[in-house]
Amino acid sequence: MLSSVSITNRINLGSAAITALLIVVASFSLFAVRDLGGSYKEYRSTAKQNIAISDFVEDLFQARIAALKFREVRSSENADEVQSNIAEIIRDGNDLTVFEGNRHYSEEIRKVVVASEKYMEHFQRLRVEVELEESLENSLLEAGRTARESLTGLNGAVNRTGFAGGFNS
Repeated sequence: MLSSVSITNRINLGSAAITALLIVVASFSLFAVRDLGGSYKEYRSTAKQNIAISDFVEDLFQARIAALKFREVRSSENADEVQSNIAEIIRDGNDLTVFEGNRHYSEEIRKVVVASEKYMEHFQRLRVEVELEESLENSLLEAGRTARESLTGLNGAVNRTGFAGGFNS
């Protein structure tokens, strides 16, 4: 059957078959590369989301530790640390560009940001109240110290003047 076809036509037919096969393989490769590129973009997006969530969870953890430290020692430095950590949660949570394709995460992070904003408001009020409490406590301690010194002085004066009844301290 092929003996009736000329050599030139056989070569051309073989070249056409190889060319067609190359076109099929190239088309398949093109689709595979496009699919791989899409998968890579999806992977990259997921990786960025995971990193953002990990950073967000770390911020929450640090804020919790700072709040516990503030409960234990109500110092200005510990209060500043709490507020700094909460501000970081709010700042990072308001940048949701990484989650544009994932509405669920965006909504959950938004809830945490709203709760953090409320926490910040309450904490700022607590900080003012704690400072007021410490100021009142210091005033009370000073008034007690002054009263004790006055009573001691009065008792000494009475003892020096020889008042018979005296004061018991």
